[in-house]
Amino acid sequence: MNKNQVTYAKNSVINQTLEANDLAFNIKKSSAIKNSVIKNINSYIPKHKFNTKEVISKIGHKFSDKLKSQLLEMDIQERYVACDMNKFLNENIFELTETNTGMSIKAVNELIFKSDFDIKEIDHLITSTETDDYISPGLSNVLIAECGFRNDIRHVSVAGMGCASIITLLGIAQDYIAIRPQAKVMILMSVLSSSFYQNIFDVDKFYTIEEIRKDESLSKNKEYHINNWLSIIQMFLFSDSASAMIITGDDVPGSDSGFKLIKNYHLSNISKNDYKLAYFYHDKNKMKFHMDKKLPAKGLIYTKKLLQEIPAELKENIDAWIIHTGSKKIIDSVVSGCNIPYKKAKISYDILNSYGNLSLCSLSMGLEILQRRNFVAKGKLIGVIGFGNGFSANISILENK
Repeated sequence: MNKNQVTYAKNSVINQTLEANDLAFNIKKSSAIKNSVIKNINSYIPKHKFNTKEVISKIGHKFSDKLKSQLLEMDIQERYVACDMNKFLNENIFELTETNTGMSIKAVNELIFKSDFDIKEIDHLITSTETDDYISPGLSNVLIAECGFRNDIRHVSVAGMGCASIITLLGIAQDYIAIRPQAKVMILMSVLSSSFYQNIFDVDKFYTIEEIRKDESLSKNKEYHINNWLSIIQMFLFSDSASAMIITGDDVPGSDSGFKLIKNYHLSNISKNDYKLAYFYHDKNKMKFHMDKKLPAKGLIYTKKLLQEIPAELKENIDAWIIHTGSKKIIDSVVSGCNIPYKKAKISYDILNSYGNLSLCSLSMGLEILQRRNFVAKGKLIGVIGFGNGFSANISILENK
């Protein structure tokens, strides 16, 4: 070992010792802080309404009868999107009326307006999106400039975690508050799903997967027809939204109400290729989304494994379950497969029916509705179940303070 190698080895040992001491100090320092609290939540929803039956009545001549039935069976009455649906359906003009950044700014500003905090009080900003307007800089950088956060705020932009983001982000916030008990953390999630809409007027007819496989004339151009089917399903399933929340330590003034974080549970990639179950990808300069038909069944497997980790006394005290609104099939699979009473999961069905798949924002929307309407009694628990690209599943247990 030469002189440089010896010096490097000594420095490495010293650094590791210092890091270990810092960690031990921080753990000891934060031992009195047992929980964090979601204090305020705000979801921003675009103004353009997409009513399933109305849209089918206008362009239903392009759909086979079986596809019409399939779209209605998705049990989504309406959604809200950031594009002018009248222009899109009547004039064949696709025009986004809002950007991902714009929706995020509105979610942050509305949250601050209705909270007890000034934006300069926020110490840490965590953002997550799959539809960022920029590859770089990240969304957190942009919001610091546009919303008036302090210039010295700590921040991070997270991408690639899909619909399971919120529970991971809550874990990051909780870890940060454990070290800095008086800190105030803001989480912002956003998705502009309508940016994936494709020109449906270039296609003469859309069919279901079953019809494509059974009809020889369609199966000859199988990939083309399946991609067309997928574009219609995405159009009738996904919504646009941005959601923001403020998290504090449970001894910070004003934290006597809200949702206290009790425990988070995480599970990713049980099988090697599970990360291929759902993903975004580029195809001929267009962003597309792939969702494997095994996804609902896999989601159930992951959820069951996570539920086994939750102590019985916690599960028995859960009054409401918020399940990611991926689709009715996904919610049904979790409810029936995990023996969750329909009444306790009803809020998930309501969100799906009124807003569709809100992607990253579906679970925060559920929490906001519970908070706003006082659906859960004080002291009772809430279970939050998320799934996301990766493939990941997360469960968070919260207490309504």
